Amino acid sequence: MNYDPNLIKCKLVYKRNVLLLFVLLLTTATMRTQFHITPEVGVSMFKTDYFTSDNGKAIVSPRVGIGVDYSFKEGTGSGLSSGLYFYQKREAGESGGIWFGENGYWPLDWKGNIGNKVNVDEITKIDGFEFDSQRCYLQLPVLVTYTSKLAQNTGLSLGVGPYVAWGIAGNDKVKGQTYDMKTEEFSYIEEESSPFKFNHKRFEVGLSTMLSLEVNHWLVKMNYEINLNRRDRNKDHLISLGVGYRFSL
Repeated sequence: MNYDPNLIKCKLVYKRNVLLLFVLLLTTATMRTQFHITPEVGVSMFKTDYFTSDNGKAIVSPRVGIGVDYSFKEGTGSGLSSGLYFYQKREAGESGGIWFGENGYWPLDWKGNIGNKVNVDEITKIDGFEFDSQRCYLQLPVLVTYTSKLAQNTGLSLGVGPYVAWGIAGNDKVKGQTYDMKTEEFSYIEEESSPFKFNHKRFEVGLSTMLSLEVNHWLVKMNYEINLNRRDRNKDHLISLGVGYRFSL
């Protein structure tokens, strides 16, 4: 029986291509199961070292976003996590003032007290103000994660890595009043401006850490983040709590 070499060669090439296509489809399907997307909603608690008038109390604001993660091995081991998140940073109700005298001026501390001994008769004018700042950011973290399987459909994940954030909106509001000791009259001012004009940076870089618990695709996540581009050597601290549902792609 005669065999056509060209026909045999075509059959071998065909079988090889089919095998390669099968391997490619299998690899793609495996990789897809290791990609996940998680819509999240929660709150963030913000605290800054810049002001101390609020006795260090954290201010709570909403935080929403969509997380994306990839596991090098499905269900356990190392991986990568990222996403896009919206959150706010607020500094609300901060207050202070200055006492002016014939020989100089003395700032009030955050409780309204004069640090140095001052003769009240020397005071000519008193300035007081109340400050409120609100900033809105979009944040992109890139975390290296490790997941440990606690039970079937239950896993605990840890993550750490950098983040970048961009300020998209916000405002600074200042309300001030001045009392003239000589005329015994008050004067008032109220100003509003962009928080990124003087006091804050629109672009932020920082460090993010993450702890999450997944049970039957439901995710409870906690993040702690600190900015690294300091403002007057002061740092912002952000703790976030959220819940989400994890979908496999």
